[in-house]
Amino acid sequence: MAAGANAVGVAAGCNHSLAVSAAGRVFAWGNGLAGQQHTPTLVTALHTARVVEVAAGSGFSLALSDDGRLFSWGCGYGGQLGRYSATAQIWPVKMKQEQA
Repeated sequence: MAAGANAVGVAAGCNHSLAVSAAGRVFAWGNGLAGQQHTPTLVTALHTARVVEVAAGSGFSLALSDDGRLFSWGCGYGGQLGRYSATAQIWPVKMKQEQA
């Protein structure tokens, strides 16, 4: 993480990890098999969101913003990205949420 950034949440997946800072920024790192850096790197695609929680699975990541937006990225082969596609997504994309 950036110098001076305090982690308030972490998540560990199969080959990668995530951290969310007190400022709502997400950092990711991993083993490099799916393009991750080996050191915590800012996920710049989430610059419009203040993230409050992160989750990591086997090859995919989720981020929840303070205003309720949910973002997903990673491998999509099992539907875990919440889309009707098995295509991988390398950058976080806002998930469409159905109204109850």
